[in-house]
Amino acid sequence: MSLFSSYAGRILQERFTASIDSTEWDEGLIRTDGPGHTRAVSKLERTHAGRPTAAYYAAAILCGELNEAFGSDILQALRSLQIADETSTYNGAFLWYREETQVSDSNAAFFTLMPLVCLALCKPEAIPAGHRKQLEEMMRLALRWFARETEHPSLYYPNKIVSDGALYMAMAHLLEENGHYEKAVRFFERWSAYTTDRGWGWGENISPGYIRIVVTGLRLACLTLREEHAGLRERLQAHMDTLLSYNAFHGDHEFVPAIRSYNFEGHTRQSSLMLRLAGVIDSDSALLYRKEGLWNWINFYLLFERELELPPQQAAQPVPRERKEHVFDGSYATSWIGHHGRLGSLNRFPVIPGSYQWPTWGLAWQTFPVSFSVNEEQISYLRWLIREGDYVRSHPAKSYGDNYLSPALFRESYYPDIQLRSAQHENALVVVRSMSGIHHVFAEAADEWMVKRFTGTVTSYESGAGVSWIVLHFAAADVAIAALNGISSDMRRRGTIKPEVEREEDQLRIRQVLYRGEETVHHFARLETGWAVVHFDRRLAGDELHRRLDRLSITDRSFQDGEVPRAAHDELREIRLFDGTDCLTELRIDPYTL
Repeated sequence: MSLFSSYAGRILQERFTASIDSTEWDEGLIRTDGPGHTRAVSKLERTHAGRPTAAYYAAAILCGELNEAFGSDILQALRSLQIADETSTYNGAFLWYREETQVSDSNAAFFTLMPLVCLALCKPEAIPAGHRKQLEEMMRLALRWFARETEHPSLYYPNKIVSDGALYMAMAHLLEENGHYEKAVRFFERWSAYTTDRGWGWGENISPGYIRIVVTGLRLACLTLREEHAGLRERLQAHMDTLLSYNAFHGDHEFVPAIRSYNFEGHTRQSSLMLRLAGVIDSDSALLYRKEGLWNWINFYLLFERELELPPQQAAQPVPRERKEHVFDGSYATSWIGHHGRLGSLNRFPVIPGSYQWPTWGLAWQTFPVSFSVNEEQISYLRWLIREGDYVRSHPAKSYGDNYLSPALFRESYYPDIQLRSAQHENALVVVRSMSGIHHVFAEAADEWMVKRFTGTVTSYESGAGVSWIVLHFAAADVAIAALNGISSDMRRRGTIKPEVEREEDQLRIRQVLYRGEETVHHFARLETGWAVVHFDRRLAGDELHRRLDRLSITDRSFQDGEVPRAAHDELREIRLFDGTDCLTELRIDPYTL
């Protein structure tokens, strides 16, 4: 199939042509104005990165727009980013940027090599003969890096380790290195068993962005596997189908909840080539998918050209609908989709131990464990906020730039145990969030709902059942939120924390403030909040709204079990949300087992 005869090829050509005039070069690498994402280049005025350069090279080769001599210069410049040091633990890996002097993000290896290896595997005839030796030299050295990574894999880190394994296998196949190929097969056998038995590690199966990187890695592995490993290919295909099915369930909307998302502005729609693969076809799909970057386009074109040409026909999905998606061990995501909005939650976060926050990485700053949306308006989400003077840290972050290089919630390098537990059934949710073992400096600590671009109204209603509801009236739907019992800084046991509603221009915050006052070192055994949410999925007239709210009641009970000694803040907690006599959802918390 020629480049211009396929759907993906035509848009790839268009995307590449549009990028030519805006691409600037310095000695074989694309120059980007502004800083890079790693600490070493975070304050520079310009950088030269391998990932966009490799994508441009592959696209230019396919489009017939690359002078052979200049292409050789590009490959030589990319090779200069590769670590060639037998004594280094990073031997065969890549720097992200020419300006770096040491590896700080080893994922540069797979991000740089993915378009080059996909090109060599899927369109080898397009590569000039003079370039093949340069590519082979890079791949042969990279085998050492990927052999090391897959021998001692971070199985919990799916987008990295699946990509590492897929490139290891594809390069071994291309270079006819059968020993390495067999090692790559054994790696994928192990990864598949882990994913089947335990799940997706820290949860990139529900990441709107990283899910597509996992899919491209799995596809590359499937294309590379030889016939004697057809059974493994089927298992990897089944994992890929699960990811595509999850994307299809959400349609062209952002995921609620979401792990590892950068949707801090709460936009409701997503644009991704995954949608077309999953059979989610927008009425103006060409315009939608043009939003993809060149790196994604080149990889999807090479790996999925035929599937993108003839995507599956997606049957109409019922509305409302609900899906519980396994993440890892006992952690799962619940997503409910109504006619006018959505509600989603993780039953626990972090989903695996040791992943919440570290000095230089962590999932909490880029995860939205509880969120709801109203179509075409915004996604609203819970976030922790810690204030020190004028400096504010939050989980999730205010923006990518605010937290990427300093992702922890506290400035100290030791951290409290931060946990979330929730229970959701369809459009009703209860959630409890806690921090334990606090010995940190701050002037304010709060748990708050963030509602961006809010143009509706807010009302309060004290129901006949004694529940204080805050109702957000969006254009198409009403959402009711109630604060449950909590433990603030001046409380020894659970009790009422009156929520504060703050509105600044088009931003709304509904807050449980746990401490506000002098900035000092605090020592608290436990701080805790609780919330209930009911998404009504339509606008209700005043009388009908009040009747619905009067039917809702909440029991929130703390108690001793008599089996082990418990301080007041460690008492068992049991929450039930009722509609009349029907229990919509319930949650039981034991602080000793969090």
